Amino acid sequence: MVTKNNFLLILISIISLISCIKETVDPFLEDCNGIVNGTSLLDDCDVCQQAYVYNTITHEVDFINDTNGISIGGDEVLVLPNNSISPYWNSSCSYTDCNGIVNGTSLMDSCGVCQQAYVYNTITHEVNFINDTTDISLDGGEIIILPDNPQNSYWNNACLSISGTINELNASDYIVNPICGTLSGEFIKFSFESADTLISDNWDIAFRGTSIIVNGGEASDASQPVRTGNAAVYIIDGAFDDITSVDTNLLVQDNSDATAIIDDFGFTGLGWCSYNQISHVISPIPGKVLVFRTHDNKYAKIEILNFYHSEITNPYGGYYTFNYVYLQGGQLEF
Repeated sequence: MVTKNNFLLILISIISLISCIKETVDPFLEDCNGIVNGTSLLDDCDVCQQAYVYNTITHEVDFINDTNGISIGGDEVLVLPNNSISPYWNSSCSYTDCNGIVNGTSLMDSCGVCQQAYVYNTITHEVNFINDTTDISLDGGEIIILPDNPQNSYWNNACLSISGTINELNASDYIVNPICGTLSGEFIKFSFESADTLISDNWDIAFRGTSIIVNGGEASDASQPVRTGNAAVYIIDGAFDDITSVDTNLLVQDNSDATAIIDDFGFTGLGWCSYNQISHVISPIPGKVLVFRTHDNKYAKIEILNFYHSEITNPYGGYYTFNYVYLQGGQLEF
């Protein structure tokens, strides 16, 4: 039985619901230009931009408030405010490019180099760098090359890889414990950027006998140098030239329990080398490529070719000869 009080409660609920619907759904919205159900939109610079009809033959532009009653001719198209082909959208936004030019055309490439656009003469091959395209007048045979244009030979030019061979890097000042196979002695630090050994903290990898550590993670014993960078490593099977990219998911850093590259004097053959217990010769395992992230987040790969001095001055070896490729721009493709 519906009482008078119950009826009043139901009526109030219905009125409230209708009120909510009315507030939520308003069919008479005004756009940023004050037009009810208009097509104008605010761009990223807070400028109210109108839609327009564009004639593809005469290039005439006719701005419109809405699409009511609009008839499009055969050579005309309707361009909404935020359409990617509209030159007006965000046209008033100002920004400073990497060269410090307001609304300039310069862009930062993948190697962190600010590259300018330029005018290129296809006849004389003359290059004239420009800050922006304002008031640029092209003569016959001239074209504008934007910084990231595939034809721009300067773009990512600094990302070129450096390759070479390190001959007999001396990491032979070490001692082998014949009982447990552990090593002790000084680590020799190496930098891919300088392609040489160094004593500063800007090292990428370090060698001591068959041990190879990276400047990233933690030391697993007190004899190792302190890690100050973000280096990491993985070993992959394959021909050196066939390893053409870095798989960042495989990179591992040294930790307090063990080095990322197994440090076993080659006894297990699970690292980069093997140990012959009859001849007592340590040999690089063919097809083992070491891929590194450097201390400053660049990438490199090496293949170790030999572990001994040509004059065999140390029967335990410790003289590294290896090929390397260093990606100085930080790219992932060798």
